[in-house]
Amino acid sequence: MHKPTIMNITKISALIGTLFLVTGCPKPPEVHVTEVLLQHETTLETIGFARDIAIYNDKVFVAASQAGAQIWSYSSRGYSKDWETIFSSYNLEKIYFEPSTRLLFAVESKAIHYRLLDSNLTNIDTGYYNAEWVSTFDQKIFSDGNTQELYIKADAGVVSVFVADGDYDDGFKHYSLSMTHDNVFNVDYWEPFGGKWFSGHMSGLTISDSTLFLAQEELGIRALKLYPDHAESLDSINTSGEALSVATKGNSVFVADNWAGLSIFNWNGSNFSLLSELDTPGWVKQISFWNDFAFMSCGENGLIIVNVTDESNPWIDQKVDLGYIYSAKIVNDKLYCATRSGVQIYSLSK
Repeated sequence: MHKPTIMNITKISALIGTLFLVTGCPKPPEVHVTEVLLQHETTLETIGFARDIAIYNDKVFVAASQAGAQIWSYSSRGYSKDWETIFSSYNLEKIYFEPSTRLLFAVESKAIHYRLLDSNLTNIDTGYYNAEWVSTFDQKIFSDGNTQELYIKADAGVVSVFVADGDYDDGFKHYSLSMTHDNVFNVDYWEPFGGKWFSGHMSGLTISDSTLFLAQEELGIRALKLYPDHAESLDSINTSGEALSVATKGNSVFVADNWAGLSIFNWNGSNFSLLSELDTPGWVKQISFWNDFAFMSCGENGLIIVNVTDESNPWIDQKVDLGYIYSAKIVNDKLYCATRSGVQIYSLSK
């Protein structure tokens, strides 16, 4: 029997433990288990790169780059394409749908096109556009410059369109579209009014209540109080990278900070304060939410899912290889990814 040897090992173990405590040996890294399950359902073959999507009920609206705008419908037989059009030789980069007015907004870098859809949302309203004189008055296009993102909301028959423009001289713009009546020809038509509110390089925006948050590239983010005819600056703060887009969740503002990853700020109604920053294995372009997870579109680096249960300590749940992804939208536990391979659709669960 070698009892002394056992005692020596015990003493050595105790000595090592004491040494770790004295020297402050770092704790082992936390091990996180992937919590989000993705099940691929189908891919919409859009021909052109799917750069952006909008979802409403069973409709998927797609900005398909060189292939123009598309409307897809879902039924028990799957997805089918109802309509498509090419507005010009420019790539179509963003798409939005305002349901109460049935207006579809399609964004090229040099113009914003809008069309009134029919009641089935499967085509343009040909009765409206073929009506005598309507095509003469309804411009169906507005803005110019370098449009990056829109935020659209409707109230009492007036559609407000807020525009983030990448050209300094255009900056942040606001338009109102309303149904206008021409007494001479007795025709009603949609007409936009408005223009620039202030200059700057703007890359993204979102609105929470009456506060508008702007992404200003190298100048960080900015908060503004919205009024019917103007906006007043409340606060701004720099980020570590290039603020490309913003998204809100409760009182927090999430910033797609390009090469610097994800930045999260608290907003108390008048000031920003930094909660956390997360370095990511991909440059973050756009953010969507599902429960307590942020889904970050990272271009050629695919989709990165981040657990933000504790916004002061976010961590990466997983990285999903989808090829090149431009943006993602989540509706009713379904993930719609705008990629160079079309619109990839996944069901989400935990």
